[in-house]
Amino acid sequence: MNKVSTCPLCAGVGDQPGWAGKVSFEGNLFRYLECRECRSQFCNPMPDQDLIAKMYGPQYLELTESADPIEPNQGRQNELVTEQLVKLSGSSIGSVGTFLDYGCGAGGGRLLSAQSLGWSVVGVEVNSEIARLVSDSLGLQCLTVQDAEKLDRPIADVGHLGDVVEHLTEPLTQIQTFIKLIKPGGFILAQGPLEANRNLFEWSMRLSGKRNLERVLEFPPWHVILASANGQRRFFELCGLETISFNISEIDWPAPARLRPAAYKDKRLLALYLLRRASKAVGKLKIRDWGNRYFYVGRVPKG
Repeated sequence: MNKVSTCPLCAGVGDQPGWAGKVSFEGNLFRYLECRECRSQFCNPMPDQDLIAKMYGPQYLELTESADPIEPNQGRQNELVTEQLVKLSGSSIGSVGTFLDYGCGAGGGRLLSAQSLGWSVVGVEVNSEIARLVSDSLGLQCLTVQDAEKLDRPIADVGHLGDVVEHLTEPLTQIQTFIKLIKPGGFILAQGPLEANRNLFEWSMRLSGKRNLERVLEFPPWHVILASANGQRRFFELCGLETISFNISEIDWPAPARLRPAAYKDKRLLALYLLRRASKAVGKLKIRDWGNRYFYVGRVPKG
């Protein structure tokens, strides 16, 4: 495992304990550090490839497959991609082209939506079993990351990163594989959580976390990076992309979007639910950079 002392997003100094504290997985201890410059947090040390394979094994797939099928936030995330593809096909690109979804997932929902709009589609997946499942069950082209690394030319007009960056142990290096697949002048759509960004919910988690910095949670560090808006913006700049827009919103996750009757007896769930309701209400005051999720549109330079 690799020890890190600089922020993976902005390359700033990260040598102070983060409020996310410590987690333990497979006998390994991981401490979150906070960047002094952008306030993002990151895992130290970063898990190695063997541990990552265990983290994203059957337990993770079972967790993602058991997600609430009518979670409103998930549906809106896919709608944002579709809306951008419609805009690009009608203006910037002039027609439909090839859409690439990096981290498409077993369901391939964004690929299917883009295909319904007339786009040619390609998926890329870390997990070879998922890549094969998408290809076989949905009849869509899906490459593994290893396959994508072997390509010697760009293949897509628009690329999408959906909840990917927070999982990368060396994002500035690893994301280059994705960018090289997008044609010069092509577009990058990206979205993901801002778990260290300012909002009432995050402030409450920060206060709670700072009171329990020595507590160790038994939990895989699935999100090795907890981003702030400043850190995420700086990351795309360091990747050499031209920013077109960077929008921030606040969604319910990780609080429940709604409470079923049985949940009212769970004090923790109820507190998270009410805290998020209050945080979103404050967010209606249009405070700059308030929220916990971003949607980015950028362009790969032509020259």
